[in-house]
Amino acid sequence: SLFLSEVITKKEKEYTNRANELIKNEKYEDAINTLDSSIGYDRYYCLNHYLKGYALMKMKKNNQALTEYDIYLSHHPKEYNALFSRGYIKAEIGDTLGAINDYSLAIGINKKNYTAYENRGHLFLKQGNYKAALNDLDKAIKICSSCDCWSCCYAYDNKGFIYLKKGDTTTAVSLFQKSTTINKYNYYPFFQLASIKLSQGFKADALQIFTKALNELKNEGKNGEVSYNYFCVYWGKYLVEKNYYKEALPLLKYSLEKNSYGDCFTEANLREIIKKCESE
Repeated sequence: SLFLSEVITKKEKEYTNRANELIKNEKYEDAINTLDSSIGYDRYYCLNHYLKGYALMKMKKNNQALTEYDIYLSHHPKEYNALFSRGYIKAEIGDTLGAINDYSLAIGINKKNYTAYENRGHLFLKQGNYKAALNDLDKAIKICSSCDCWSCCYAYDNKGFIYLKKGDTTTAVSLFQKSTTINKYNYYPFFQLASIKLSQGFKADALQIFTKALNELKNEGKNGEVSYNYFCVYWGKYLVEKNYYKEALPLLKYSLEKNSYGDCFTEANLREIIKKCESE
């Protein structure tokens, strides 16, 4: 819940309830305007700094969100949700050490939140600290072993990536395969399994994994569309890097048609690559 324990006046509660309802309906700009009125009414009312930080975070205005969380945490330094959210924001803006510190503080308060372990484990992975990363990822998996959440998938995916980097392909494959059974919308383990097969020279097997995953996502209709689009562009990019131009071409054309190429390409760059694929 976005509500946190704090004594509030009737007037303040009106602002807070209105803003919280707007946030629940994803009307973040309206929520911020409401909260600004409240903060102006009582600039020391900390809860609304927390709510404003949350709304700004959802709008990807990370630096502004960070300021609001800093204000809130200066008064409530042991509030788990605020520490977790500030850790997330710091990771997004590239402050890895700051993010690890906030996640560590959050874990010290709530040792049962697997997402904090998974997020911190991913940051340790980025640092190349595989031992610390595996420790956190194992804790995340142990806590959420019976659910099908994204954090559990990501924990298996990150473990698989680490073992792949360590040269233990067999263990990596096992972990990626486990991830595919948890959440069918997660394209990443399928991408890795197909990439491993391709790197081993088993092109037909790689394409079979890719095709099966795409078909399953396609059958999910709108629910699987985002993952379907991501899988197409990332797999298409990978195939181009491996000089499989013929196989990449329909995927890249689809990505261009859907205007779905994320951080892989600019539109101009994608058009150039499509031309190259067509000429090969």
